[in-house]
Amino acid sequence: MKRIVFLIIALVFQNRSLISQTLYGGIDFGYASSLASQNIASNINIGITQTSNAIVKGSFGKGLNLNIFAGYNLTKQICLELGVSYLHGSKFTGAYIKDTVFKQNYSLSTTMLRLSPSIRIETGEGKTKMYLKAGVLIRLAGNIKSENTFYDYTSNTTTVSEWKYARGFSLGALAAVGCQRQINNKINVFSELFINVQSWAPKNGDVIKYTINEVSSLETLNFSQKSIHYVNSYTVANGKASGFLPSEQLKQYHSFNSIGLKIGIYFAIGKNKKDV
Repeated sequence: MKRIVFLIIALVFQNRSLISQTLYGGIDFGYASSLASQNIASNINIGITQTSNAIVKGSFGKGLNLNIFAGYNLTKQICLELGVSYLHGSKFTGAYIKDTVFKQNYSLSTTMLRLSPSIRIETGEGKTKMYLKAGVLIRLAGNIKSENTFYDYTSNTTTVSEWKYARGFSLGALAAVGCQRQINNKINVFSELFINVQSWAPKNGDVIKYTINEVSSLETLNFSQKSIHYVNSYTVANGKASGFLPSEQLKQYHSFNSIGLKIGIYFAIGKNKKDV
């Protein structure tokens, strides 16, 4: 057994330049637009003589994307990658207005941290190559924030509330096609068209801010008013809801589908054969 271990160690050091050349790391940055949108908000204006209604649609996957990744070359054409990406989603706004009675404005925005294992297949010769990539998206952290401002004209009262929706597992998929250009033995730059397909249903919702005329009134809410558990099904006895327990509501799945462009750079880790 000891001879086998020493033989493996000897082979590793003998071929250290080849092994180190199979590893690489990099970073990319891009922007994604909504894909397969859903209704996110609405604009309703109830006037004296007429009422207007309009939907606000989109996907929470719309926004800025930052990705840090590491890769391993199985062969000259096939690579395995593991990335950690951060999504800073765009803000969606809506309104509900009733002439001189009340005015309500609200906004929704999201952030998400995701793990993205994938496989990449390169094609072409020379310094410029094309590649295809496919993998999965796994939600690690993040939330959806909802900010709501309600103004009551009759009482001259402004109520501001902010909810944070978090937790819950989400599994999606990614696909991309890209072009890379070798700068030198260590550095490559690339551009990429990517598609993300994912949905997520938060598990919890909590009020993190509640003010009336700029005075904090969070303590006036009971537990069921400021905390929600989202579940697949539930049963409650009529008139038996408790204010000391979180309220329950059915899960709502939100679209994080997106299509976008990114640019990036990656570099080989270790020395190549010419460097040794």
